Amino acid sequence: MPRKIPGLVAFAALVTGAFASGQPKSADLDQAGTTAALKRLGGALQSFEVTEFGEIHFKSEKTDPGSGRLHVFRLNGADDKTLSKLPKSDVSIGLDLRGTGVSDAGLKFVANLKGLQLISLNGTKVGDDGLKELLACKELRMLDLSGTKVKTDGLRQLDQFKDLRALDLSRCGGVTEKSGRDIGLVKELRSLNLEKTRIADISMRDLAPLKKLFTLNLNGTKVTDGGMADLAALPELINLHLAQTDVSDLGLRALGRLSKLGHLDLRATRAGTDTLKELHTSSGLRHLDLEDTRIEDEGMKHLVGLQLTHLILTKTRVSDNGLKQLGKIRTLKVLVLEKTRVTDAGLKELSGLEELEELNLNDNLITDAGLKDLKLKTLTKISLKGCKKVTRAGTNALKMLNPKIHIDGP
Repeated sequence: MPRKIPGLVAFAALVTGAFASGQPKSADLDQAGTTAALKRLGGALQSFEVTEFGEIHFKSEKTDPGSGRLHVFRLNGADDKTLSKLPKSDVSIGLDLRGTGVSDAGLKFVANLKGLQLISLNGTKVGDDGLKELLACKELRMLDLSGTKVKTDGLRQLDQFKDLRALDLSRCGGVTEKSGRDIGLVKELRSLNLEKTRIADISMRDLAPLKKLFTLNLNGTKVTDGGMADLAALPELINLHLAQTDVSDLGLRALGRLSKLGHLDLRATRAGTDTLKELHTSSGLRHLDLEDTRIEDEGMKHLVGLQLTHLILTKTRVSDNGLKQLGKIRTLKVLVLEKTRVTDAGLKELSGLEELEELNLNDNLITDAGLKDLKLKTLTKISLKGCKKVTRAGTNALKMLNPKIHIDGP
């Protein structure tokens, strides 16, 4: 079972007021005229969401989103020549230019869209000079610069985006530990993605002014235990991603001060039992990813009492004894136990999980006999890949118990 996003942040609700305040002064014809002009350039309407990972995701729309929702246009195959034909408009609009051939030179024409609220430049050749051209777009709320050539020097202009709510700088090699100071000046930020940048511990203190931030993605950065204490300065933090960073129990004990934490990603860190002890105060925690950490059975008791809905324990040392505690977390909907030490005996402990919908048991010592204990009526999906002792007869019997279940495996 692949790791999945449990849900998308309702970011549109967060910025609805911003859109309303930035409504065009012109008549409805201007909205219609702008839409028509962008469609002539090959623009296709899209909806968007800002995920719990701080990424802006887009989806094609077959119909007009209507009033009250931002009109976002995908300009497939756009280049600087395409941008030179952008109309002059002050209506609220969004542009999706991901992976296109646009460069710094073309972005000077984007300034024609005075009401620009969102722009995605993911994977383009845009750099510091292009970012400077966007300063003319005073209404900008969401800025996706992931995988671009933007560097620390260019980020010194960020404080001029007074209303910026979401900023994605993931995979920007030019974003370093010195970049935090300028990012910290964008005080309206709610979502910040710094995944796979060169941000480090010293940058965490620089982010302290971001009191409204609720999503922070630090996956694959240079952050260590030394930067964890400074995260306590972010009181609204809900989604925190620390996967593939060099953090351990020593630094992660600071997480106990983040009272609103709801989604915590600790994949491939040195998190252990002591980290889980600190989470008992995180009453809002719903999604916890502990894949490839030092978690053992002893730590499971510290999760009892939390209202977890998603728990990922892939490649941990959790065994049947740990499942005795997991069986008490009655709110679980998704449980991933891939490549753990679970056997048939442990499956009996899951019988009380009356809300469980998805269960991943890939690469465990499960047999047909153990499957008979999985009589959970709510279970809609189970993955048994790599369970060499499970046969077609066993999965057929499970299907008889629960005809609606989808089985990945024999």
